[in-house]
Amino acid sequence: MPIKKKTLCLFLLLFFINIHAQDRMKDFYKFYNQGKYMLAIENLEGISATKEFEKDRNLWIALSYKNLQLFDKAIPYFKKAIKLGNRNESLFFEYGQCLYAINELDKAKKAFRLSYNTGYKKPYSLYYLANISDILNNPKSTKKNYLRILKDKNADPDIKQIAYFQVGELIYGLIQNKFDILDYTQNYVLPLWKKGIDILPQSELAGEIEQRMDEVMYKFNIHPLQMVNGRRLGKKGYNVKGSIVFENDDNVTLANDQSTTTASDNSSAIIKTNLDMDYRFVYKQRFISTPELKLSYVDYQNDENASVYTNNSYSISTGIANSWEHTLFKKRSSFLLDIDWNYTARDKNQERERNFYSRAKSLTIGEKTRIFKRGATTFKLKFKEITNFSSSQNTDVTTFQMDQLWITDSSNVLIGLFVFDDSKSENTTLNNKSYLFRLDYLLPNLFWVGDLGLNTTLNLIDNYNDSSRDIDQTIILGMRYDKRFSNNIKGSLYYDRTTASSDSVSYDYTKNVMGIELKLSY
Repeated sequence: MPIKKKTLCLFLLLFFINIHAQDRMKDFYKFYNQGKYMLAIENLEGISATKEFEKDRNLWIALSYKNLQLFDKAIPYFKKAIKLGNRNESLFFEYGQCLYAINELDKAKKAFRLSYNTGYKKPYSLYYLANISDILNNPKSTKKNYLRILKDKNADPDIKQIAYFQVGELIYGLIQNKFDILDYTQNYVLPLWKKGIDILPQSELAGEIEQRMDEVMYKFNIHPLQMVNGRRLGKKGYNVKGSIVFENDDNVTLANDQSTTTASDNSSAIIKTNLDMDYRFVYKQRFISTPELKLSYVDYQNDENASVYTNNSYSISTGIANSWEHTLFKKRSSFLLDIDWNYTARDKNQERERNFYSRAKSLTIGEKTRIFKRGATTFKLKFKEITNFSSSQNTDVTTFQMDQLWITDSSNVLIGLFVFDDSKSENTTLNNKSYLFRLDYLLPNLFWVGDLGLNTTLNLIDNYNDSSRDIDQTIILGMRYDKRFSNNIKGSLYYDRTTASSDSVSYDYTKNVMGIELKLSY
């Protein structure tokens, strides 16, 4: 066959092979982009092509196996691509990742060094070099590569965040045997971690770094939220809580500041809205001061009976809760000092209009300590002065309160409460002493991942200036179910039954209250 004809036939053969290869490559790209890597590999293996194409084919097959996480199968194809002269910019980085995955660390280190030298993903190549050096227990090389990342102005924030974290961790590990480990931690380690958080504050790693910082600071008792007595405060220094309550009372009682509670023999639905806000200040890990503001609005839906809607009210309360953290008999304790002011408006004249009813100011001192290992014990002494719209009902109240928390072996909670009130009014017939005993039993995570609370209350009121009544007795039995739907939303269902008895029959009554509450917090 003449030479020209042979050349023409060879050209036509190569042309048709190339056309066929191009069609097969289109199928390969389609399958590769769809994540169908085995079909992509089959298409590549079926292509007859030149030696020049062979080095690309081996790289694509290697990448396909890598994406399937079949690293052992990918590595021979990477090697063939390198041997055939493929110098794609990503080749050594991808090859190094496969070697790293199968723990061929020395070979992986060489591959990432080549990747770094060619300029491909330099910060990430440095990260792998640092990580491998750390695994191989070469702290000097580890630190050098992480510092190179930090010096790279073009490094992505996420890789720099990792570098700050790891350099801090590395230094923290190296200073463990230092005499002045606390100084090194405060001056070098914590600032590095803080810089890491500041780069991407909302990232998942930022949360991990913050947890690590907390762990180290708590270890050395330098955490700003750890008091000198070991008490740990929550990270959030403020609270904003709102709630709305839908309640039904089958025998509305006349609410007031005195103990002379009478029933109306009328039922009503009630809507209560509350908003509580506070902000915490901490001084020298010893003093805590928390200004508070509380708003409440109560509306009785039965507007046909004056003895019911006279209870419509709103109140504004503000105050400052203070504590001095200390130890008492080597037990973590808090000295409490609270100052509160309250303004209450009610429809006292039964005119469907809320106006001034009373204002009050109070001072509370107390001590919270741990007499028992199972829970805290709190003692409080409160002095309250109530100025009423009717001066004859102005009252001074002295209160002693004690409560005990007790956590059982099964993580259930018992709370015992005793309150003694000594009320002295300008109208001496209203003077009384009351004794309240309450017991709460809380069962967390009982069903539907909710908490069940059972409570019982006994209140004895000694009306020593009213011979017709002597001692009034009130017993309340209640239950409450709380379900948290998210960190910010909580729902509750509750029921209370009250039975009151007195020497004066007019003060005898029973009532049932059912309610649903929705709480929002921020």
